[in-house]
Amino acid sequence: MISRLRLAVGVAAALFGAAAFPSPSTAAFSASWSLTLTASAANVAVDSTVTLTATANQNVSNGGYYIDVDDETTNSTVNFCSTGKTCQVPVTWTGAGSHTFVAYVDGDPSFEYPPCCVQATSNTVTVTWGQATTWSLSLASSAVNVAAGSPVTLTASASSSVTGTGDYIDLFDETTGENVASCPTGATCQGTVSEASDGTYSFIAYVDADPVLEYPPCCVQAQSNAVEVTWHAEATAGMTITFQAAGTLPTFPCPAGCPATFNGWGTGGGTAEASIGSDQYSATFATSTASVGGSVTYTEPAAPFCPADGSADGTVTLTGSASGTVTRTSTPAETGVVTAVTFRVDFRYQRVGATTVVTITGGTATVSFSFPDTGADYFISNVAGAGLGVLAISPVDAASACTQSARSLPFTIAGDAALALT
Repeated sequence: MISRLRLAVGVAAALFGAAAFPSPSTAAFSASWSLTLTASAANVAVDSTVTLTATANQNVSNGGYYIDVDDETTNSTVNFCSTGKTCQVPVTWTGAGSHTFVAYVDGDPSFEYPPCCVQATSNTVTVTWGQATTWSLSLASSAVNVAAGSPVTLTASASSSVTGTGDYIDLFDETTGENVASCPTGATCQGTVSEASDGTYSFIAYVDADPVLEYPPCCVQAQSNAVEVTWHAEATAGMTITFQAAGTLPTFPCPAGCPATFNGWGTGGGTAEASIGSDQYSATFATSTASVGGSVTYTEPAAPFCPADGSADGTVTLTGSASGTVTRTSTPAETGVVTAVTFRVDFRYQRVGATTVVTITGGTATVSFSFPDTGADYFISNVAGAGLGVLAISPVDAASACTQSARSLPFTIAGDAALALT
């Protein structure tokens, strides 16, 4: 039984007379009592706090009454208020289950359940801890194969928001046991990971109520799929690409920006050097039968600037089988073969006239190889942006489209670039 100074009030009345403390039955109120009870949430995780709010139609401060909030499930009292019209009571349960609550306006000085001297009884509300939410969780990565040192974004998506539940969305590196990210709110959680050297790492996410942020966590509500990311050795050396392609601009001019695609053929080659563990790798390769494809989003203003000015950003990918050799300075040394190459380069142009200078701004170069003893693998290199090219349209057709009516126009794109690798 909770002592709330009600006994002190009773003692004072006995010593000084009942007249000093008006009884509830003699207090004057303007109307009969009414009472409502609400809960801040109906379904929460174990150990979560829910606020119960009982609201009366009159102030209990001057009448010797109380607003009591009780748990009907356990037949016990929760808390009370002796002043005001509103009584807010926080409730937390460590065990799973449902509890039904009720509130009273009463004059019971002993704070018992059920109370005596009840003036009004509220509606009941039921709150469920740990059972109502059926969690599901998925984990995805922005890439699964990247160059060593490159960042990868992991995104965990839960079926419900953890806000206010006492749970977290936690991302972990299964390989090392390290925490990647922890989110106490929302239904998604993102973290960025990067590894300086080559290797494969596995990641996983949980919905859990573990306050320690340990791996593996306790109090797990849901576990995601595992995602593996492989960081590959990053090669450094000189590479070149040459390509030619053609496509169609669907609308010319296009002031708001329009997408287009292109395809063609290309060649590439060069050397690549990399370190994987204590071993050094060196490759020399060439491809003469690569296919080329790409996309561009271009902006061509209307008159009076058309066709003098224009700009675009795009990506071109050159991929094909390759010939060449790769050596490894292991013990004993080993020689393998280069099997394929893929160059993906980003470009940007600012057009002045019908012929445009294309500048390569970044991308990746991938060299695939195979050794007799270890099988297939590849280097990935980040392209730092070096090289020029040309995007061309017919100046006669462009001028006609600018002065008469917009139309589709064919274009060609060509590049001959020495790639700078980082």
